[in-house]
Amino acid sequence: MIEINTNNTQIHSKFSYSGDFRKESDKELGYSIFPNSEINASLKVHVNSEEHFCYKDITYNSDYKGRRVSNEKNYNSTKHALFFGCSFAFGVGLENNQTLPSVFQSKSSNTYKSYNYAQSGHCAAQMFIKLGKKENFDDIILSRGCAIYLYIDGHLNRSSGLYEYLKWYPWYPIFAVNDKKLDGPFYWLSGNHRFQHKLKLRQMFDHTASGRFINNKFLQTCLNEEDSIWANILLVEKCKALYQSMFPNNPFIVLNWTRSGATGKSLDLFKKEYAKRGIHFFTPELIPDKDLSYLHKYDDHPSRHETKWVAQELQNYIDDLE
Repeated sequence: MIEINTNNTQIHSKFSYSGDFRKESDKELGYSIFPNSEINASLKVHVNSEEHFCYKDITYNSDYKGRRVSNEKNYNSTKHALFFGCSFAFGVGLENNQTLPSVFQSKSSNTYKSYNYAQSGHCAAQMFIKLGKKENFDDIILSRGCAIYLYIDGHLNRSSGLYEYLKWYPWYPIFAVNDKKLDGPFYWLSGNHRFQHKLKLRQMFDHTASGRFINNKFLQTCLNEEDSIWANILLVEKCKALYQSMFPNNPFIVLNWTRSGATGKSLDLFKKEYAKRGIHFFTPELIPDKDLSYLHKYDDHPSRHETKWVAQELQNYIDDLE
């Protein structure tokens, strides 16, 4: 059982997790999923004097390559769909048959066979590393299909070195940008990178209120916001090239999760730069009943209702591409 406390002037909350899928010894991905595993997961939140289960007794299964099982049945599918991203794509709080990859396969009438390479807390950095190893995909015999990277704005902080995410695991991969050229991966506890001192200073100052003030004012990120966006763009460009080297002439799609993804100027920049690079960028419409979006009022992960909605939107978008 893992407990996390959150405090502000209005609410005291404590989250209690059980059922961790993370293999902590992965020195390339930061952590990965144990292969051939079955985990029973629950999340309970204690708010002031009340207790609520955000989800309870959810089963996570992984296959022999450490992918979350999308659909256990075998169908005569003719195309593949590779999903990458974070907990939104992995399907935190959802059963195996309720995740986005699984529901997408069902919505396609099993034309697509889905493979779930996502993991909670991951981002484009891990996608790049996974796609760089062909053995991760050597059991996929369907040559036609697509790759889908589910994007939320939190990925920028993860891949560009914001300490909040680095403290999870010392081998979490970080990328930087120099003159719009990608630099990395490097890691918090190894290597000699120009941002390394900032990361270590963040650790030093993060334990007191005055230290956190210094962090927030002077050391908030290792990159500025625009560089963080460019790091993501360049990572995705490399991921597209790696994917298409294995599966030529198939579309690479960035799925911008509407309520948690890019907006405003960053949205405009993503659209412009991805279009230049032949990368499809898709933002679904919001689910009409917003109250059905969230897994729980204390957990903003997608509900099964929102997941079904996005899966149908994605299916329609891919149909239009074809």
